[in-house]
Amino acid sequence: MGIDAVKAALEPEPAWPVPAETVVNPRNGPAAQGIVESMHARGPSSTGAQYRRSADGLFHLNASVNGKPVRFVLDTGSSVVVLTRADAQALGINPTRREFDNVVQTASGNAPIAWTTLDHVRVGDRHARRVSAIVVQDGLPISLLGQNVISQLGSVTIDGDRLKLY
Repeated sequence: MGIDAVKAALEPEPAWPVPAETVVNPRNGPAAQGIVESMHARGPSSTGAQYRRSADGLFHLNASVNGKPVRFVLDTGSSVVVLTRADAQALGINPTRREFDNVVQTASGNAPIAWTTLDHVRVGDRHARRVSAIVVQDGLPISLLGQNVISQLGSVTIDGDRLKLY
């Protein structure tokens, strides 16, 4: 991982914003719409989850994507889920060079991306199905949990150094 990627990951402002007005999913329309068909708690007794802010100032969340673990940073500045190339490959998502046919502007410059759809994303006791995501070809140190999932998690609050999902 290069120094620019480390600096970008530690910046106070999100390093990988993907504004809806600049990124359009060519397969499904504007990225900000997402493709979240359903998201709900496991049951009426759901108590949610709490996460502590990490030493780097970010909220790191362990999630399950298509039944496999993925570590994310909560990124309110990203319209969609953004996967590192390594996380995508671990999930069996292997875009070809030709599929990296869009570009997003990042703190480190332009980055080629490929669109994909995640069948299932689970965070705590919440889950989403058919979630649009992008795979960044290079330079992203950790995957990002974007607005198309965050907005569907129920109540999301930050109180000091605690993130609460209810």
